[in-house]
Amino acid sequence: MAGWRPGTASAPKATPYQPLEPRQGACDGLHPLDDLRGDGPFPLLEGRLQERVPVGEMPVEAAAGNAEAAGEHVDTNRGHATVGECAECRVRPVLCGEFRVFATAGSTGRRGAFVYSAAEFAVWMAAQVRMLHTMGVTPSMRVAAVGAPDPVHLSRQVFAALTAARAAARAAGRAVGRAAGRSAAPDLSVTTPLPELVSTLNAYQPDAVPTYASTAAMLAEEQLASRLRISPAIVAAGAEVLTGDMRQRIVAAWGLEPHQAYLATEAPLLASTCARQAGMHLWEDLTLVEVVDDRDQPVEPGARGHKVLITNLVNHTQPLIRYELSDSVTLAVGTNPTGMPFRRLVAVDGRSDDAITLPATDGTTVTVHPLRLRAPFGAFPDVIQYQVAYDGKTLTVRLVLRDGSSADIPGQIHSALTRALQAAGATPPPITTLRVPAIDREPGPAGKYKLVKLAHPAVQLATGPFPVWPGGKK
Repeated sequence: MAGWRPGTASAPKATPYQPLEPRQGACDGLHPLDDLRGDGPFPLLEGRLQERVPVGEMPVEAAAGNAEAAGEHVDTNRGHATVGECAECRVRPVLCGEFRVFATAGSTGRRGAFVYSAAEFAVWMAAQVRMLHTMGVTPSMRVAAVGAPDPVHLSRQVFAALTAARAAARAAGRAVGRAAGRSAAPDLSVTTPLPELVSTLNAYQPDAVPTYASTAAMLAEEQLASRLRISPAIVAAGAEVLTGDMRQRIVAAWGLEPHQAYLATEAPLLASTCARQAGMHLWEDLTLVEVVDDRDQPVEPGARGHKVLITNLVNHTQPLIRYELSDSVTLAVGTNPTGMPFRRLVAVDGRSDDAITLPATDGTTVTVHPLRLRAPFGAFPDVIQYQVAYDGKTLTVRLVLRDGSSADIPGQIHSALTRALQAAGATPPPITTLRVPAIDREPGPAGKYKLVKLAHPAVQLATGPFPVWPGGKK
């Protein structure tokens, strides 16, 4: 599917869904999503894609659809599935002894659950290994992955499986180089207390550290303060936006350009950088990616898109076709200089639904993208972390500052943010700047930081309405 472009490729002819054959002792022969197929609320299969239809002509599948219906099914119909234990994670995210369940953070106010078969998960694990290889990670390296705290989150299970595979290789005598050492990779997460994280990494001395962007920046700050003393060859940031100030801190700490990975629970690897640092390569042999505007029309390379539509080519257990992600990304202009047959991203700028709408100076309203809200902070290296929260009336800016930093930094940021909003054509609302000792991570399985935080309704599982596919019925 290399070189695919929105609206030009045709969907492969679908095979009508056939329920799995009954398996002795496994969920009484029920597929974990059987109740969601056919005439149920799962609108993707059985009689709905019997004709070849150009991908770009298919309806968009909003996030408030299949994933949330699946989440509701998994949450409320456990009587139809035997829930087992994932050996690597020491938790219970496995259905029927075969299917893995992942949950999204619900940061947009709607939580999704995604079910993967063992074979599908294996493909995505191979994709993760390929990504690490293209970044320069070798089997001889010590890798210390710092991912989500909750075992139902994707990164936790992926990192656990990678660690288990490396441990098995070491036990079988197949590990080489520093990876053949006696100490196993530490079990760390982004919620591990920072002093413990630092001391563990100092003891392990990793060659590669894949983690959240915010955690990579915090570790860089610890390195600059001489509390962390490691010399990684590779730092890979994902799960969150890697801002310019985060990147600068990582470069200052270790003298290397951080790698980036664009990941999603819906498709565990969408894009990533390689050793040549020529942008983020879209892995289009795994997922079709459309960068579109707010009307679902294709956006030209070089222009920032409003959202992304993905079609997962790997997962058949819970298919996703033109599934909407509210991420704002920018396609690179020109051919891929590495020779890879894939398009590239030059930027992942955060969620479009984190944009805020403010009164405009001309009496109308203006939408301010999170990129513009983040921009002023790059001029303040003493800001270790920040969060901009908007409740519809007031902007509250929380700041974690370096020890000994100037007392007037909160006031300077107030002024810089006011100017940025005015430059966007907005009438700035009241702005409160607060110096705080720490910023809490978001609740949920991912444990992410939100740089721009809006008031959302309580996280809920959606029950519809769901889209109707060509030739289908409600």
